Amino acid sequence: MTLRSAQVTPQRPADVRIAFAAVPPQPCMETVNDDLDVAWSTEGLTISVEEVGRFRVSNGDTVIVDPWPGATPAEIDLYLAGSVMGAVLHQRGMLPLHCNAFACDGRAILLCGDSGAGKSTLAAWFESRGYPLLTDDVCAVTFTREGHAVGHPGMPRLRLWDDARHAMGRSKAPVSSIPWAEGKFEIEMHADRVRAELPIAAIYHLLPAEPDNHFGIAGLHGLGAVDAITASIYRRRIADLAGGARRYLREAVELASSTPVFRISRTWGFEHFSAQSRQIETHFKSILNEISSP
Repeated sequence: MTLRSAQVTPQRPADVRIAFAAVPPQPCMETVNDDLDVAWSTEGLTISVEEVGRFRVSNGDTVIVDPWPGATPAEIDLYLAGSVMGAVLHQRGMLPLHCNAFACDGRAILLCGDSGAGKSTLAAWFESRGYPLLTDDVCAVTFTREGHAVGHPGMPRLRLWDDARHAMGRSKAPVSSIPWAEGKFEIEMHADRVRAELPIAAIYHLLPAEPDNHFGIAGLHGLGAVDAITASIYRRRIADLAGGARRYLREAVELASSTPVFRISRTWGFEHFSAQSRQIETHFKSILNEISSP
C-alpha cells in the first residue's frame, strides 16, 4: 500500500512496508490524546483507534493495519500519515517535531506549536511569498556527524480552515474536504516544494493568537529553548512508552544548543496577519544574513 501523493518507483522504492492483516488486541498501556490506546510488546507498538482500527508498528519499517468494519480509507490515511508515522520516526531514532517548515536560501525555517496555533496558515503565507514548503504538520529532524540539525521533507499538502484558505488567496485552488474536520480543506503543495533535507536555520514556537496579545518575537535560551522543543515533539508519549525518552531529551538539548529558538506571540485577527508575518520574515532573513556573513 502507498499513501496518496507518495511516489514509489524502482529507482526510489518504499522504505516503509504497509500491509493489511489481523492485529491482535493488546492491553492498553496508556490513552494518548483521548483517542489513541497505545501498547508496547516485543512485536512492536500497537495503536488502537476506536471505529478506525489497530496499527502495529515494528522496527521503524513495517506497519500492519487491521481496519475496523466501516472505516474509510480517508480515516485510515489520517492515522497512517499522523500518529503511525510519528511512531515510525521514533522507532527509527529520528526526532519528529509538530511543525510546518519552508525553505529560504537553502535552509529550513521551522514553525512549531500546538494544533490551532496557526502553523499551516503562516506556511501558506510564506509559500505565496516564494518560500517553497518543506513539510506540513510534522518535520523529521536528524543530525549530521558534525552535529548540525537537518529537517526532512514531509507530506506534500497543506491543511487550512476555510477562512484561512480565503485569506491566503487559495479559494480557487483545488482542494479536498476533510470529513472529520468540517470547514477544513487539504491543498496540494506547489510543484516546486522542497524534496531534499535542509539544514535548519531557526525554530519558531508559536503561541495561539489572542485578542489581547501584543506581537513579539523573543529569543529562548537554555532550559526555555529545550522546553519549547520538547513541547513540540510529535507524539512524545508514544516515544516514552517505547523507551525513547532519554534519546529525544538528548536530541532536544543538542538541537537547542545548535539552532536559534524563538517564541512568537501574535494578535488575533487576519487584519494583523500580513504585517506580523512580514516582521517574522524580516527576523529570519536577519538570521540567515548572519549565517552567511564571513
